[in-house]
Amino acid sequence: MVRPSVRASLLECGLQRLWFADNLYKWAGTKRGAKVGTDQGIGTFLSVTKSGGTQMFDAQANLSGGSILVGGVITYKNVSESTFKLAVTGGTGKYDNVHGYIVVKQFSGETNKSNPEFHLLP
Repeated sequence: MVRPSVRASLLECGLQRLWFADNLYKWAGTKRGAKVGTDQGIGTFLSVTKSGGTQMFDAQANLSGGSILVGGVITYKNVSESTFKLAVTGGTGKYDNVHGYIVVKQFSGETNKSNPEFHLLP
């Protein structure tokens, strides 16, 4: 994931969508543990100002035994640390019919490091 202040400068350069693909790790606070899967997604900017903006966001987390789909509209502020929630919209394999949400927390001072925390219900 990209820090919100980077998003604003990307849009000013004419970029209206942001794609990403990365590895997912188990975390303990800000300490990274073992790799647990991969993710990929796309964000479409809906509005951007110097203080923040909104983005429509869709992503897929590929984990052992299946995938989890998430999506929604996020509102962000251009601050060094931000947090937002996305709805779990579906899943495959052992995550078939899963519900819940994820909380994504941007690490302070990092341009591309975040911690997606999954809150899943069967």
